[in-house]
Amino acid sequence: MEKLLLLWLALALTAISTQAQDPQFSQFYANPLYLNPAFAGTNGCGRINLNFRDQWPQLSGQFVTTSASYDQHSSALNGGMGILISSDNAGQGTFITNRVGVIYSYIKDLNRDYSFSFAMQADVEQKTVNGQNFIFGDRIDPVKGISNNVGEVVATTTKSYADFSTGAILYGKYVQAGFSAHHLFEPEQSLIGKSALLPRKYTAHMGVNIPLERGRGARHLNSYISPQIIYQQQRDFKELNLGVFVKKGVLTGGLWYRTRDAIIASIAIQTKHFRVGYSYDATLSNLSVASVGSHEIAIGYTFQCRIQNKKPKRMACPGWG
Repeated sequence: MEKLLLLWLALALTAISTQAQDPQFSQFYANPLYLNPAFAGTNGCGRINLNFRDQWPQLSGQFVTTSASYDQHSSALNGGMGILISSDNAGQGTFITNRVGVIYSYIKDLNRDYSFSFAMQADVEQKTVNGQNFIFGDRIDPVKGISNNVGEVVATTTKSYADFSTGAILYGKYVQAGFSAHHLFEPEQSLIGKSALLPRKYTAHMGVNIPLERGRGARHLNSYISPQIIYQQQRDFKELNLGVFVKKGVLTGGLWYRTRDAIIASIAIQTKHFRVGYSYDATLSNLSVASVGSHEIAIGYTFQCRIQNKKPKRMACPGWG
């Protein structure tokens, strides 16, 4: 128990020293608005995505992150609109971050094969430190352990602020490439004491869908292999993700390598409107024994709609469409 407590404290201090890196989802394209706001509206019809991630569940103070999003295309707006809600819970309610964001994307067909999407996102974010969850030395008995006697207490502290992000994607049926920048103005997020700016995060992603069959199946991408690359940087934190999806009918499998951190395996079942996926992160660092990896579940639903003249072009998201 003491080792787990010390390990969690070390992780928390590391997060503070790196100035609060954003939570990470491993099923990148199952949570498209979180990856890049320019995905809003590129699916054409409205869609809902629900995501749950339990990071390092073996630790007593694991990190649990959830998100929910909705987006759709709007001809009246010449683009797409979306809403993204997320919550990050660290240390079993000790440190909580909640965020609500709205997105507008301008989508332009460049030619018969390619479209371009540019988006802006505005968020309201709230961070809370629950002081009641802290345990100090005056409550620890050397023989009996933690007592129920009231000891030193830290007040619960909350900080709210506005945040802005942007992104762009060039996409066709078989290829997509995009870039996003989150926390454009690096908002002040300090809860106590000196200034602590939320570092800007940059994401670049690119992938191709290679059909594995000819004829009608190829036109509808029922079977394909999809190599992908995603690079992210947030101040001194840099991460490269290399992966591949293989889709055959309703079944999609994925395998990713996250540099120096994890190997990610995923599997998903998708019908015309419904999708459910599961992924597991096998930790490669020294945390592997104590953390026992990470689990993630993603659920999506696409509504049926009528798109006039098939415009705008619908993006076949890797591992999705």
